[in-house]
Amino acid sequence: MYARIDPRVKVLQLALVGACIFATKSIAAQSALALALAGLTWAAGQKGRAIRFLILEAVLSVLLVWLSGGTGMGSFTFSFIIFFVLKFAPGVLLILVLAQTEDVTRFIQALERLRLPRMLTLPLAVAMRFVPSLSYELTCIKDATRLRGLQPSVAGFYRHPMLTLEYLLVPLLMRSIKIADELSASALTRGIDASGVRTRYAALDFTRRDAAAAAISVVVVSVIVILDTLVV
Repeated sequence: MYARIDPRVKVLQLALVGACIFATKSIAAQSALALALAGLTWAAGQKGRAIRFLILEAVLSVLLVWLSGGTGMGSFTFSFIIFFVLKFAPGVLLILVLAQTEDVTRFIQALERLRLPRMLTLPLAVAMRFVPSLSYELTCIKDATRLRGLQPSVAGFYRHPMLTLEYLLVPLLMRSIKIADELSASALTRGIDASGVRTRYAALDFTRRDAAAAAISVVVVSVIVILDTLVV
């Protein structure tokens, strides 16, 4: 269902979520935004990811409330890290859902319909293919780490912090650079930077369903912002 929504609506949702992240301050508004994004993820067919996201948000919210009464530099540092993760997790979730449910060609066409400049369209096109590729590479790196006798988890990090960072981050950074080069070359080979009017196999049609999805998105974000003002 969500995959058939017009990409322009999804771009609007990204903009609304980004604005909501920076406009709200209360935990209540943050929880409401998390519930809305979890529902969207569930509608996109990624039920497991939606459940894991809600569990993460709930645990971090409880920790943030618990640490808010503490004093000292350590308590402040942990509170800031948890708040940062809570603040931007909904946006990251929406980007992941968009990258795995939307076709890159349709997404580029939607950006061109919105009259966005090419200097913005090209990086977004590469970024959409970068997220799934990097996720696959991270899975392979974790498998290789297990073969070396290390567990790529929180417990494994505490047992062998330096080795875990070395065997995870170094290959991940190297593969990230390689993937970015490969995706850029692939996009250029397909003529993504060619001038002139581009033709498409399938045209984008903004239907009533898309209009309803856009209206619901605006209403939900507006309610969350109003809730934040009432709580604060």
